[in-house]
Amino acid sequence: MSLLDDVSIVVTPNGYKAGTLYGVIPSSSAADMDVTRATAATRVDENGLVNYAEVIGSELVTNGDFTTDLSNWTTNTSRGSYAWDNGRAKITNDASGGYPNMSQDITTEIGKAYKVTATVEIGTATLVEVRIYDGAILGNQQLTQDGEIEFRFTAVGTTPKLLLYLFEAGNTGHYCYFDNVSVKQEDRNNVPRIDYTGGGCPHILAEPQRTNLITYSEEISQYSKTQTTVIDNNTTSPDGTVNASKVTKNGVSQNDRVFVNNLVISNTTDYSLSAFIKNDDIVNGGVSTIGARITGGTFFRQGYDWNGNTLSLSSSYNNGTRTNVLLEDFGNGWWKIGFSFTSDGTEADIEIDIDRENGTDTTAIFLWGTQVEAGSYATSYIATSGSTVTRNQDIFTRDGISSLINSTEGVLFVEMAALSDDLTYRILSLSDGTPNERVYIQYTNVSNTISAVVKTGGSTQFNRTYVLSDETAFSKIAVKWKLNDFALWVDGVERATDTSGNSPSGLNRLAFDNADVTDFFGKVRQLQVFKTALSDTQLAALTT
Repeated sequence: MSLLDDVSIVVTPNGYKAGTLYGVIPSSSAADMDVTRATAATRVDENGLVNYAEVIGSELVTNGDFTTDLSNWTTNTSRGSYAWDNGRAKITNDASGGYPNMSQDITTEIGKAYKVTATVEIGTATLVEVRIYDGAILGNQQLTQDGEIEFRFTAVGTTPKLLLYLFEAGNTGHYCYFDNVSVKQEDRNNVPRIDYTGGGCPHILAEPQRTNLITYSEEISQYSKTQTTVIDNNTTSPDGTVNASKVTKNGVSQNDRVFVNNLVISNTTDYSLSAFIKNDDIVNGGVSTIGARITGGTFFRQGYDWNGNTLSLSSSYNNGTRTNVLLEDFGNGWWKIGFSFTSDGTEADIEIDIDRENGTDTTAIFLWGTQVEAGSYATSYIATSGSTVTRNQDIFTRDGISSLINSTEGVLFVEMAALSDDLTYRILSLSDGTPNERVYIQYTNVSNTISAVVKTGGSTQFNRTYVLSDETAFSKIAVKWKLNDFALWVDGVERATDTSGNSPSGLNRLAFDNADVTDFFGKVRQLQVFKTALSDTQLAALTT
């Protein structure tokens, strides 16, 4: 018998399409998994870029690509002239004193979020703008050079106006071009994150709630500076847009840095500090550092050695007890660096040094995505622009699927990896919605240790542990249950058995939790439920 003949639920990142997290065999829309987060969240996409998990709706703009003409657009002829020019809309100013513009009404749903994009060629104009207006400006962006417009708005009505402006008055003959104008509904809340960090097969990413305490994660010019100059929006960042900052030493001393002053933190609390860094022209042997200087307490700092565009952990300039030291290659010369620490004060300065090894040069780095979060390990990037931002935890559940689960016998299988060996319980379960009837697989509060548990009537029928070499690496784990027949399989080998015990009853819920309060935080490549207790041969094949 093929394994697929008896699998009833298959959870896989590759099964995610248009709001449905996983495919089910047999197909059943009732078994689509519910994802709850209520905030936007980033992931690494299939191209290695850091961006938001989102569902994009259909195009709301008619003739936004101006393929043959300017039809469907209303032009304000009292302020300028308008022409179709080789697949673009050309707006030319006159001497009337107003801003020439062309517009189109679009249809929206109140309370929904929308994304606006357009391509601009500045021509001889000095300023252009794309705007959404509905009794007030809901969103807009201006450009002074060729580039891409991108902004978002939340609809307050059903027919807002989209306007393309040549945003200057009285400069007769000045012109600009617009193309690829688009408005689409965009949903970022409650969208599962299909993450490709490290390349290869994707995984479902489930993380705890975290808040980025750095209020300007990308605008590094907002930071305090010592012997440095900063130019924002200077190069392409890990999200694929030109929004990373260039930070240049002035060659006076080794203390060339940018820093965030007086960050309020809690005492005796775990924090994680991270940032994305890229070499511009630091010579081999240069050392960049990232650190947290606690007022009246410890200076925590980690050094990184440059060898061209390659980065390695430095033995120099390291201070304080640091855990979960980060050095991740994000491609295109970008590295994610940082570490975790336990605070011994209530205020910190967050510092990033350009090159401490060569004090009198004028070398530079690129910097983007600075983040400080309460927690013993760093999580995915949380963008900020003027205030702290919180990303809620990821919650995955599906109730009412008793037809897809055989309580009498079966197999729960998962291929997963922990986010960190953080000595907490993280659980995936089948249950009846209570802790009394459950089958679950968990990371435990013992280092690198997993366990499989079956409970019936609140009484433990099967509980076996296994020590992994590294719980942050992916493992394939299966638990089999049947009257007087239980087993734990890990990575192709049967690790534990029990020939005494009863099966649970009433299983009707699959969730990334324990049917109680403990949640699962980690990475899941696949999750399957089988309606029969598979044979040893089948379990070996499944977990290999």
